[in-house]
Amino acid sequence: MHPFQRVSGFSGGFGITGRLGLAGLLGFASPASGSEVAPFAIQSFVTDGRSVAAELIDLDGDGRADLMAVLVRGMPPGEQREVQIHYADERGRLGPEPDWSAPVPAGAGAYDVGDLDGRPGDELLFLRADRLSVLSLAGREARWRELRTPVATATPAADERGIDRLRLLRPELGAAALLVPGLGDAAVLGRDGESVAVLHVGARANYFLPPRPGPLIGENEMELYFDVPRLDVADLDGDGRADVVSAGRHELRIFRQQPDGRFAREPDRIYALGLLSPEDHVRNSGGVRVDVRDHDGDGRADLLISHASGGLLRAVNRTRLYRNRDGGFALDTPDQEFERSGGVVLDELVDLDGSGRPDLLRMFLPLGLLDLARLFVQRNLEVEAEVYRLDAAGDFAETPWAKRSFKVAIDFETLRPKGFVPNLKADWNGDGFLDLLGAGNGDALELWLGGPEHRFRTRHARQEFDTGGRLRVGDLEGDGLPDFVIHDPRRPDAPIRVGRNLGQLPGTRPGIRAAP
Repeated sequence: MHPFQRVSGFSGGFGITGRLGLAGLLGFASPASGSEVAPFAIQSFVTDGRSVAAELIDLDGDGRADLMAVLVRGMPPGEQREVQIHYADERGRLGPEPDWSAPVPAGAGAYDVGDLDGRPGDELLFLRADRLSVLSLAGREARWRELRTPVATATPAADERGIDRLRLLRPELGAAALLVPGLGDAAVLGRDGESVAVLHVGARANYFLPPRPGPLIGENEMELYFDVPRLDVADLDGDGRADVVSAGRHELRIFRQQPDGRFAREPDRIYALGLLSPEDHVRNSGGVRVDVRDHDGDGRADLLISHASGGLLRAVNRTRLYRNRDGGFALDTPDQEFERSGGVVLDELVDLDGSGRPDLLRMFLPLGLLDLARLFVQRNLEVEAEVYRLDAAGDFAETPWAKRSFKVAIDFETLRPKGFVPNLKADWNGDGFLDLLGAGNGDALELWLGGPEHRFRTRHARQEFDTGGRLRVGDLEGDGLPDFVIHDPRRPDAPIRVGRNLGQLPGTRPGIRAAP
């Protein structure tokens, strides 16, 4: 949108906090243990362009992750985009130069990774305006195929900032493995690209039309903020077939999968949420965020709604859990409710112990006048984090299992965190519990072990290197221990950094320590 528009509010991307992510805020400072180690072997790759995407994925099907990177060179209209692959050897090492490269399909606006054709190794899927371009490198032989979409997709043009990952593969759907968002519709496709259904999922839009004649305040004839609803796939009625849920700030649309695997175009049920006030609706402040998954283990997905109302200085946050009863939800009678005011609450469901049942991570950013003044003086955000575990009945405990206050350093040139966003993405020592990985002030990797013994109380590792950018996780050696890649799409001169897990963290399972 135009810079004069969308000034207030904290909905889809509310300034600094919108760029921090959810579990990514859990980056507190704590005492180091007496046995800190340098747990990763770091390898840097100097690039001749801006690295806008990077993944550690098994593309050739040998059981070891390879390095995939997308590089951008130059500026429009002469910009060039290239996908590069570094294959891992039998010890998980990557060569300094790419083993294979090719231009990114023209106009690709997003990508995904996963197994679509059933052959060894994952594939790369590039979403374009009217199709999916699918690349297989099984056996290190490149094969392209084009899957036409029955709808205009939500990526009518390439993102000029780079390219981001979007969930396209939905194996929960069964034979219909692809869910492709469009401009008001979504397409359900089979693995060979056959059209299974077109769903009317809805959308919302905000337009800015610069007045003509008038001052030169807009560079375009019309600017559009287009909001594609969140698409979740879950079994709502317990029939063993995954359904599709389209969630926006005003309504839920439920599309039930039929016995033949197809869907009706129009939703089987619509829930009017009725949460936004007229003021929040007009100002585009507040927000409604929805997650659909099974909390109590009964085979039917439950509903979590996080609702923020008011502006930054008068924010009220309510999070409600609705248990699934007879395949639906009673929105006027939540089973649990959390409320907090005076700032922004960010909720995320994370499975800390691999049980298949989510825990609730809540982050609170106080945003009073004093808090905002402190932000500009100290250049960091004060954040409070709480983790609520599920009980046997599928309810979140009334008191938090873990609670911390911490600071996140902010780069005021970009209004983003220094370093990659701290996260709970992986179990770094293989003990079955997610661990916390942080980026310090952008100059060191820091790690806190999770689980009932540690609960992120103690920093177990610190390793100094450039941690600026984005982090992705994979397994280079196929040894069961996660490795990582960091790239920075905003610094053209930043190398791609790969960290190979050496298996030296406390509690690492015997037999999976990596070779030096």
